[in-house]
Amino acid sequence: MNPTCNVQIFNTRLSSNNAIAIIRHYDIILDGTDNFGTRYLIDDCCLALNKIHIYGAIFQFEGQVSVFNYQGGPRYRDFHNEIKNKHILEDTCSNAGVLGLLPGIIGTLQATETVKVILGYKFILSGIVLKYNALTLSFKKFKIINTQFILSQKNKLGKGQLITKGSHLFQEINVIEFKKLLYNNSSKYIIFDVRSPKEYRTMHLKSAINLPLQNLKEQKYLILDEKDTKCFIYCSLDSRSIFASNFFAKQGFKITRIKGGLNAWINIIGSESL
Repeated sequence: MNPTCNVQIFNTRLSSNNAIAIIRHYDIILDGTDNFGTRYLIDDCCLALNKIHIYGAIFQFEGQVSVFNYQGGPRYRDFHNEIKNKHILEDTCSNAGVLGLLPGIIGTLQATETVKVILGYKFILSGIVLKYNALTLSFKKFKIINTQFILSQKNKLGKGQLITKGSHLFQEINVIEFKKLLYNNSSKYIIFDVRSPKEYRTMHLKSAINLPLQNLKEQKYLILDEKDTKCFIYCSLDSRSIFASNFFAKQGFKITRIKGGLNAWINIIGSESL
């Protein structure tokens, strides 16, 4: 229906053998699967690749939606840990049924969260499960409290929150703090835009240098003097900048990632300041 969309179809079943290779090319993963095994697989891959996981599930007259692995928030296993249950095969849509209209409702809610994430809006269903009941036409929200992530860590660390990804460490800064730093600090700095050249030519932060993620390892950036230069990284949203920040951190650089990327800058600061 939209001729500008590039739809790629994988004529195969998602498995542990191909999941990483498929998922790594995308920033946001919408999970419309119907079994726990595939959901756990998607969850593990999204965590490993720093991808946003937008979850949707349906059963009989009810549905659930949430956003996992978003800016340090909970993952799917925090919400639904794997439990061995001999009756688990009995509770499927195939034999228990599902209201035919329900997939469209839950899918629309997933699409709504996707658009909000892309546009950089603040209120995302991260750490929250939205439950819909078609019989009562009601919505309820539940907080995810069984999580290995420290959701209140930001309040303890304040500005320049340190984020740990595996064995690497990098800093994060929001666009408001970043703008203040640019205008109030005379220190040397360099800004890396890790989006594609086409995205960069369309719009980018002032003084930013295009360093496409796909060419990251080929760039001769190691001549930078990190003692005298502050390095910042951003992308459209978060996924690519997180990957790039981890890559730089592995090389020993002190990197600060701009949270929310260009989308957050446009929505909060405004495009006229670019």
